[in-house]
Amino acid sequence: MLPDQHLLRIPGPSPIPPSVQLAMSQPMIGHRGQEAKELLKQIKPKLKFVFGTKQDVSIITGSGTAGL
Repeated sequence: MLPDQHLLRIPGPSPIPPSVQLAMSQPMIGHRGQEAKELLKQIKPKLKFVFGTKQDVSIITGSGTAGL
C-alpha cells in the first residue's frame, strides 16, 4: 500500500501498487500455451510454502467448482 493512498475496506475498486498495475497492463497469455507452461513450472515449487505443505500441489485450470 502506498502511503498517499486510502485503505478502502469495500469490495472494490481497491488501490494497487504500481508494480501490479504495470503487470496488469501486459497482454494476457493463453492458459494452454508454452508461456503458461513455463510460468507454472516456476510457480509450482513455491506453492508448497504458500500452502504450508511438503506434499505436491496440484494445479487445476477451471472454475472453482471444477477444483471441488
